[in-house]
Amino acid sequence: MAFVTFLSHSLDRNSIRSSEQIFTSMLGDRSEHLADITLEYGYWDIAVENLVDQVNMKWVEETFVDYMQEELQIEGIHLIDGNNQPKLHVVEGNVAEADIVSRYGDAVHQLIRGARETPRDRSPTPATGLIGTLDRLYLASAALMTTYEGDTDTNTDHVLIFARPMDEALLARLSEKYRLPDLRLSTSPPAFWQAGYPVETIDDRHVGYFIWNPELAGVKLLPLLGLCVLIVYASMFLRAAVFSQSVGSCRCLAGSQAAGGQGAGTSGEPGAQRPADRTVEPPLPGRSAGQA
Repeated sequence: MAFVTFLSHSLDRNSIRSSEQIFTSMLGDRSEHLADITLEYGYWDIAVENLVDQVNMKWVEETFVDYMQEELQIEGIHLIDGNNQPKLHVVEGNVAEADIVSRYGDAVHQLIRGARETPRDRSPTPATGLIGTLDRLYLASAALMTTYEGDTDTNTDHVLIFARPMDEALLARLSEKYRLPDLRLSTSPPAFWQAGYPVETIDDRHVGYFIWNPELAGVKLLPLLGLCVLIVYASMFLRAAVFSQSVGSCRCLAGSQAAGGQGAGTSGEPGAQRPADRTVEPPLPGRSAGQA
């Protein structure tokens, strides 16, 4: 049974590692997809024309208000000017006032700094990562707004931020889609039968864990493994019993044969003796049998 326990534990650990790899890949894909969307809008002449010099509210409403929330699940859109002051907020599908620090925490400053690290007059490189707290966690991406003419890129000093919530509704969809049962956020690390992934914001601040209950191969196979071991032990026991019975039968048979041989050597009437063996010499050459 120790072997069964070890094998079951090994299968469980492999299941947990595989599930964590799936989650890591999924989160990386979502981060990359959000960065692509941010780059698409931040590196766009029309967006620069309607947002940087003067905000065109009609264009904002047509471009951001309905489509971004309903189609792309982007809850927060924020435009930051060259003095790091907010210039536009679209929150939950509405143009509204917002305090990005109280909403996202200090990590939003690192997100903005990361976007500004784009080399001068080059295509922007989005900064992407987690911001907020466990109660209000977001996957966010920011890009330095850039225009272009021919092969020449011209950076502005404005930063465009897109934020997607990592809320219970999203986690439920991800749980079903990627087979991550009971995916949720927690302040405690995963138990030994659970899978987990640390939640760290873009400014390297640890705030908790993603945890879920993966399907464990060892737990599913444990009854079958136990049954197989019992069958093996039962087979060995039966073979040992059959072998022991065969050895006993052979010994009984050998004893019977030995007793029979001794009885044959002493059988006959009392006083009877076995006739003496006679050796008949062959006749000599040239002599008849009578002369001999």
